[in-house]
Amino acid sequence: MGQLYLALTDGTTTITIADGAGGATSYRLRWESWAPAIAGLRSSLLGGRGPYAEAVETLELNIHGTSAADAYSKLQTLSMLFDQAERHSRGENVAAVVVKYSPDGATVSSSASPLQARVLGRAGESAPVTLAPEFLDLTGQYIIRDVRVRFVRLGWWLHTEQSNQATAVDNGEVGSVAITGGAVDVDSPTRVESFLLASGSGGTVRSSFLLVADRAGDIILINAESMTATGFTSVADGAAFARNTNVLRYTSADTTEQKSGEAAITFNASARWAAVFANIRNNSGSTTFKIRARFKVATNRVEGAVSTPVQVIPVSFGPEWVFLGIVSFNIVAQRVELFVQASAASGTLDVDTLAILDLSMNRAQAVAFNPVEQQGPSVGLKIDHRLLTNITPLVQDNAGIFPIPYKGDVIFPTRGATLYACYLATGFSALNRWRIETSGVLETTTFTFRRRNAYLSPV
Repeated sequence: MGQLYLALTDGTTTITIADGAGGATSYRLRWESWAPAIAGLRSSLLGGRGPYAEAVETLELNIHGTSAADAYSKLQTLSMLFDQAERHSRGENVAAVVVKYSPDGATVSSSASPLQARVLGRAGESAPVTLAPEFLDLTGQYIIRDVRVRFVRLGWWLHTEQSNQATAVDNGEVGSVAITGGAVDVDSPTRVESFLLASGSGGTVRSSFLLVADRAGDIILINAESMTATGFTSVADGAAFARNTNVLRYTSADTTEQKSGEAAITFNASARWAAVFANIRNNSGSTTFKIRARFKVATNRVEGAVSTPVQVIPVSFGPEWVFLGIVSFNIVAQRVELFVQASAASGTLDVDTLAILDLSMNRAQAVAFNPVEQQGPSVGLKIDHRLLTNITPLVQDNAGIFPIPYKGDVIFPTRGATLYACYLATGFSALNRWRIETSGVLETTTFTFRRRNAYLSPV
């Protein structure tokens, strides 16, 4: 087991405060002047860099030099490194500054493999480095005493990164990935890479969604053709690559809202709110449709039933995935049904699949992507949180050539031993397809997860 290791670095300039071996450094931590801060959960679920709030670190140093000029130079280096950290956080094109740490008697980290957190800059309006009134000691040594350092860092202490790859699944299905090392105690940021959009010569992927979760059952797929009722029929559409060969078709006979049949749904016992998506096609060039999904506890029981907001499906739309909305319920729902209303007594609306994402544990997320045009033989997405290197995440094609427009939070915090993902997309070489295919072959999706183990306290 090593001794305390503590350093600040931008990859080029490194300030070593404690070297991990008990040796003397030029920046010496004053005895009992520092303990690492422990971050707490954010008070707001909106915005920020992950679920944990930033942490403020305060410590005191004695800076040792070989001469007065050398001591002042070392002080300048320290001050400029924090200046650089703040400039980076403002978006200037300078390297990020990282604090590296391994405690005495560490069981996980070490001086060779320390915990890391990106430095964001000063804490409050005061300068990150301040001096005592009598700061320079010239009695035999050149020491700047009692240098107070106060800065803000990301709340996560990040350590090693695990890399795992799932077996390929058909586009539109749920893929699972067993993570090396198993489950972790702290929500840890996870990169998602290399999920294949298509392998044809080129085309357009319509607006699409990526669902990510770290519990089995958090991503639920329902074949809508099972939800038949008066006005709702099951129609074969295997030629357009419907997920289960058939789709649910509503044929308009009036302009009143009509209810489909019900489908059973199995949520985790903790489920309290969920995001709902539907793969929809409007076959009419003149009739628009309104659609919503309603969740309830049991058949013929409407007490406590909750619905998504109404969404309007324009003429000649799709097939394309539509976000229907978020529902919240006090009792775990067991049934789901659709309500559809046409603007005219003509036309048909098809629904292939419902996708439901259980958001209850705050470790399941959905990201929306704008339509993507790709001219090359293949394209994949690379989603990188970049917590140690940049102020914003990066979403781009697999080759790193062009950015992908997106909406949502792409810092995925996960804990589970197995991670789950589903890519909801339509189109590509032929836009009238329920799922991505090229040359008559349904495409597969392969997910790669890279979870960087995170900690809140010394390890």
